Amino acid sequence: MHHIIICGDCGDRELTKTIRSACRYYGGTISFDGERIEQDAEDPAFMVLNVNALTEIRCSGLLIFGEALCQVSPKLKIGEAKVIFDGGNAGAVRLLSETGKPVIGCSLSGRDTVSFSSMTENSGLVSIQRTLTTLGGQIIEPSEICVRYHQGGISFPILASCCALLLCDIPYEDGYILS
Repeated sequence: MHHIIICGDCGDRELTKTIRSACRYYGGTISFDGERIEQDAEDPAFMVLNVNALTEIRCSGLLIFGEALCQVSPKLKIGEAKVIFDGGNAGAVRLLSETGKPVIGCSLSGRDTVSFSSMTENSGLVSIQRTLTTLGGQIIEPSEICVRYHQGGISFPILASCCALLLCDIPYEDGYILS
């Protein structure tokens, strides 16, 4: 089971909704949103946790920082987790730079690892601009991934979801569906 920890998804929780939807499509989830635990498959492939405070992660998996910075220890211990963040989140950039861990930025900026090379109302090409290593050790060279999403999708949740699927070794050659 892949662990995905989302920190700092406030407001309408679009990031959590998009990631849960993608994970549901690619193997099912057991998820915790701060209030409820839900399971949508008999043997889910993903555990998705939404947290508002964090000091340490003691498991492998993904840590995704949303657009808001949650309450985290200034000495955050990430362990073996891979970190995905919104490249425009200055607070996350500052915090993560102090960990010394490699991180994966997702935004519309060409500086970030994951971005869009083209985008329409319900589909796009996600550009992987640097080599990535998945949780399973697979090397992903720079490439583009076709993605379909609900009309009017917001860029960071879409990019973070694609990055999460990619890092969890979900085959990308036929693109991703984020329904």
